[in-house]
Formats: sequence, structure tokens, C-alpha cells
Amino acid sequence: MSYAALTKGLTAISTELLIAAHRLGLDEQLWNEVSSSQPELAAILTRSIPSMTPKAHRWIGEMEEISETFQELGLTERIFFLRRS
Repeated sequence: MSYAALTKGLTAISTELLIAAHRLGLDEQLWNEVSSSQPELAAILTRSIPSMTPKAHRWIGEMEEISETFQELGLTERIFFLRRS
């Protein structure tokens, strides 16, 4: 669960932050900063984000399992919690 939380969580959080920056008109500035200050992270995101889209639906069960694990450990489960409407 820790590894899945790290890999999938990093991709999910990064995607959300990049979308937020885009909507604020700051995506270019954010990407330039990440690329210059965190080149290894930029390389990971360049690989992981585009490949995530077609398979993200398969993450639901695993994200719920991560959420349950975090809750059992007394950590916030909301980071990986999927609220279904």
C-alpha cells in the first residue's frame, strides 16, 4: 500500500496541481520551475501523467484500499478517498 500510495498518489496530486496551474494561467511558469528545480520529478511526471489517463479507472479499488490502510493507521484517509455520487 505504501508503494502504491507513493506512485499513484504522486501522479494524482501532480495532475491536480498542473490542472490548477493551467486554470490559473500559470502552467508554463509551474512547469518551468519544476523542470529547473526538480528535473528528476519533471522526468517522472512526463512519463507517468500521459500514461495514467487510459488506466486511471483501474486505480479505484487500489485507492480505496490505500484509504482504508491509512485510516487504520490513524492517518487521514481523505488523501486517497474517492467520494462516489
